[in-house]
Amino acid sequence: MDKKELRKRMKCLRDSISAQKRSDLSKKIADRIFNDCQYAESQNILIYVSIGSEAETYPIIEDAMKRCKRVAVPRIDITGSGNKLMNFYEIKCLEDLEPGFYGIPEPKKKYTIPFEPDKAIVIMPGLVFDKNLNRIGYGGGYYDRYLAGDIGKNYMRFGIAFDFQITEERIDTDRYDVTLHKIFTENEIYG
Repeated sequence: MDKKELRKRMKCLRDSISAQKRSDLSKKIADRIFNDCQYAESQNILIYVSIGSEAETYPIIEDAMKRCKRVAVPRIDITGSGNKLMNFYEIKCLEDLEPGFYGIPEPKKKYTIPFEPDKAIVIMPGLVFDKNLNRIGYGGGYYDRYLAGDIGKNYMRFGIAFDFQITEERIDTDRYDVTLHKIFTENEIYG
């Protein structure tokens, strides 16, 4: 099955779970992350803001802030030539977010300097994952481009997903696809 078909199938499956079940499973995923020693030791967390049927990231964002970690979330910036680039901007509270690209909550425009720490954990979204720590995102390649350069070499890459998003088949990857270091589900940690 090609990536486009896998994305479509997994999004339909993920959309079919109830909001309550999604919340319950997301709490279990978050608890696994909270107990991870790398998460506990990291002072910098770069994390997406969940929307729709994605595993919820708000509990992780709030926990990181309570632990006095620096938290940054992505914003899509449009360059002078019209290219769309993803940068991370530090936020201090959830009120620092506003609807942005595709309606996804992003840091307000007042944040003008991207946050690029030397070391960080990046918690990445995805639709399909395999046990070899590969992922299929939404097709824009934003995370792959962001992490491909020097900035990403010292970042731990975590994926979060529901168990059913893990495929037994190996995902075909391209040379520019970035692999993860760990994947957290409600019942397993891969990596």
